[in-house]
Amino acid sequence: MKKYKIFEGNNLQEDMDRCLEEGYFPITDLKKAWDMKQKLSPHKWIDTGVVFQEGVIRKLTMEEAKDLKKLYENKGRLLFTGYSDDCGLGGDGSLSLSGRFLGVRNKVKRSGKQ
Repeated sequence: MKKYKIFEGNNLQEDMDRCLEEGYFPITDLKKAWDMKQKLSPHKWIDTGVVFQEGVIRKLTMEEAKDLKKLYENKGRLLFTGYSDDCGLGGDGSLSLSGRFLGVRNKVKRSGKQ
């Protein structure tokens, strides 16, 4: 199975749901996300599993991933890598935008143990 997979073509929650259902979680390592964006699609963005909320940058929780609407209602935003080299990180307030998550294969085994 692939270690990384792109989930795109729907809105943020739908792409997040597909990512989770297939055993992946959005990448939370911003440096790795940037490097993979440059390799896979340098002129596109990649949504991450990193949240900006009230001045704090942190990793997305599984609970939040399953209900992005609640996260966004609480002023949390998923960060995405920029569209080009001169565009860094960004966040948007709309869940209806197209998603493009870089999913990382979840290391949890079927038994639920890591």
